[in-house]
Amino acid sequence: MPQLESFLRVKKENRTVRWYAMSAVYRSELKIKAYLLDHKVECYVPLTEKEVMRKGVGKEVRRVPAVSNLIFVHSSVDIIQELKQSQPYLQYKISRKHGEFYGKKIWVKDDEMLNFKAFCDLPVKKRIEEIEEEESGIQLPLLKTGQKVHLIKKDGQVIEGELIRLRGKRHKEFCVQAGQYKAIAKLSELSEFTIVDSQ
Repeated sequence: MPQLESFLRVKKENRTVRWYAMSAVYRSELKIKAYLLDHKVECYVPLTEKEVMRKGVGKEVRRVPAVSNLIFVHSSVDIIQELKQSQPYLQYKISRKHGEFYGKKIWVKDDEMLNFKAFCDLPVKKRIEEIEEEESGIQLPLLKTGQKVHLIKKDGQVIEGELIRLRGKRHKEFCVQAGQYKAIAKLSELSEFTIVDSQ
């Protein structure tokens, strides 16, 4: 009974807790984060430091979302659907191939998310890029993959990543991937950390 099997598979999928990449439209990611935490739902918004001018104060460094509208939610589809009834601005991020959406919700494995969060929370300049899922696997145009490495923090925590090089550029950068997202920092920003070959 293919239809019954398909129904049961979808039902099981909808009860599975995962890290879903979601869009909090109209830059409402921090408001939605507060709402989710109030409702005991784990979530994560990658932040970055940005200089802003305040009248009468001058320059001020603020922690702001690194990517507009991006929030990761650790829950099941069933629970998220309930939350979306009171948070209509919370939408699933959908996979793309060749620039076109094809209806697959983007989610990230737990270990990848833990690694990604550890890197994103480092107080260094970095950028986060969304990539497309190609038929041959996840690839990022303009980037060449390189050596697998470990970044070791002063407290001994290890962050797994790889060294990449932009085509046409001489310098290498450190990259951590979570699903269809890459967090990238120049090696010059990571001088206080130890980077060793993962082999």
